[in-house]
Parts: sequence; structure tokens; C-alpha cells
Amino acid sequence: MINSHYIPRLILKKFSDDKEHLIYADLIHQKCEIRRLESVFSKKGYYSDDLEHDLSKSIESRFAQLLNDNLLKSKDQIILSREELFLLKKFLLIGSLRKSFTRDEIETRNGSAVDEFVYERNIKFFESRMDEILKCNTSEELLKFCDTKCEEMIDNGLLRAIKRIVYGYMSFVSTETCGENLIISDCACGYWYGEGPFAKLDLIFNSKSPYAICFLDKIDPADYVYFPISKYLGVLAISPIFRKEYGIFDVKKYSKSGLEKRLGFDDKHLLNAPAVTFLGAGGRTPNKYVYTKTQLSLKNAIFFNILTMQTSCKFIAFSNYEKVKSSIESYIKNQGMKHDLSFIANHFRHE
Repeated sequence: MINSHYIPRLILKKFSDDKEHLIYADLIHQKCEIRRLESVFSKKGYYSDDLEHDLSKSIESRFAQLLNDNLLKSKDQIILSREELFLLKKFLLIGSLRKSFTRDEIETRNGSAVDEFVYERNIKFFESRMDEILKCNTSEELLKFCDTKCEEMIDNGLLRAIKRIVYGYMSFVSTETCGENLIISDCACGYWYGEGPFAKLDLIFNSKSPYAICFLDKIDPADYVYFPISKYLGVLAISPIFRKEYGIFDVKKYSKSGLEKRLGFDDKHLLNAPAVTFLGAGGRTPNKYVYTKTQLSLKNAIFFNILTMQTSCKFIAFSNYEKVKSSIESYIKNQGMKHDLSFIANHFRHE
């Protein structure tokens, strides 16, 4: 059986040290150990051989080139073509779906019991839904696939995942300035619900924007989903209602503390949409998307790491404890966290 990574090795390499080692923290058995990439976020026979091949050929090899030649080399700005943006969104979508959660993991993650029928159904469609997504070559095809599943009334989690990525807009964040490394977890991403799923509905129904009503079938309960893709770079897929040009959410009304309460971070620049160029004079087809990377303050870097750790099920990983120490200590000090991470601090305190 093939050893399958549910967090792609191409991503793990961007969090590891020069010898491709990671500090792997087992949150269930409460132990830390240094491991090579082969044995982290992986399991033999996790995917069928066919799906493993398709993941590598259809998405991972192509995204690795985009990651290495563009995303990680870009300095203040990241420029993506329409095709590259779709590749990024498709990779993030697959990343959010490629871990098959056990029933206990789902209940731990959601904080509530899971219906047995719903769980068995999701397991049944686990590989088939990824196979169908891999076959989609445009956002329109993904949405058509989404509509088909909606008509069949199955897999609401998949519908939400597609909507939050396809309709969401990207924002890139960096920790190169603040010095805190980003942490990776077995869930690949972290979700932020802020004031709850109905808060966005309130924004829509109370808005005078002519665009507002159009978002009723486009929004997902999450305000955004956050993906760390290297120890220095993260990507947010943000609900479109926060885009300035739609006039639904007015960031100017929020102080830094108010914005932090609403979205978890206190930097309004994270909400900036890309500058877009179009094909031809008077053209309407987007051609290039220009993103300005937001350099995170230490406070905001710690917030995103806490979001990662809080969303994780069983494992988190990093390469240098001193570079994530502030995040882990902050998590330990917070009340109501679902994991006890004191074992990590104790492990390095006694080394």
C-alpha cells in the first residue's frame, strides 16, 4: 500500500527544517517527537492508488510549481493569472476536503454529536467527491457540480466548502517581519465564524447595497477560512460580503478592537481585494489579479496560529519551537481551548 499524505508533502516541506524534519505534536497522547516528513500527516492506504495518482498528477505537481516559482518568491505583491487563481482555489478546496475524519474527530471538531447516517454517507462519498472536483477545470464547472449535489440533497459539507472557496476572495498574509512561524495541523486550515453564521445575514438584510441580495446563495457560515501554506505565508478565502466595493460591510465603522472582535484580527488591510486587470479595451474578462501581501503583527500571527491549533484534531507540527513559542504559550493561557497543549511547553522546558 502507498503511504498517503492527507497534508501534501509539498506543503510540509515548507514548514520543515533543512533536513526535512518536523516537530510532530500528538495532541491525544500528549507527546512531541522529531520526525521525517514521510511519517507525518500520513497513513498507508489512506487513499486508493488511483486517487493518489490523480492527486499528484492533476493538482499537486502543478500547484508545487505555482508555489515555488510565484507565491513564495514574490515580495510585496503576488500576481496571479485567472488560470493560476483557479489552480490556487482548487488546491485549497481539495486541501480542505482530503482528510477523512473519523466520527470522534468530527464530533470533537464540531463540539456536537454527528448523526450516524450522515457520517456513513460522507465516508461513502469521500473519494468520489474529490475525484469529481479534480475533473473540474473552471469555477463554473465546480459550481455546476455543486448545483448537482444540491439537487441530490447530499453532502452539505461539500457544498459549503465549494462556496466558501469559489465565491471567496483571496488575501495573503506573511510573518516574515514579525518573526513568528506559522503552524500546520492535520486539518490543513482553520475556520472563523466570528459572531456566528447569522451575523452575515444581518449585514445583507440591513444593507442598502444593490448587490446585497445577490449574496444569499453565495455565502457560507464561515466568515473566512485560513490556510497556512508555508511557515511564513498564509492564504485567507474571505466571504465576498466583506469586499469594500459591494458596500455591505463598512470596515471604517470598526475600531481595531471592534474589528478584532468581529473577525479575530485587527488589521483592516487583510480585507483588501486584489486589483484586477481585464482583457482588451473595455474588456470584461479578468486577466490578472494583483494581491498585496499583508505583513502580520506578532499579535495577528499568534491569532492565526491559535486558529490552526483550535481547529486541529490530533496533530500539529512546526520546525522550531522558539519560533512558535509565543503562539503555543498564548493558546495555553486562553480559557476554553479544546486542547491541552501544556505538554509541548513542558517538553521543551526540560530539554
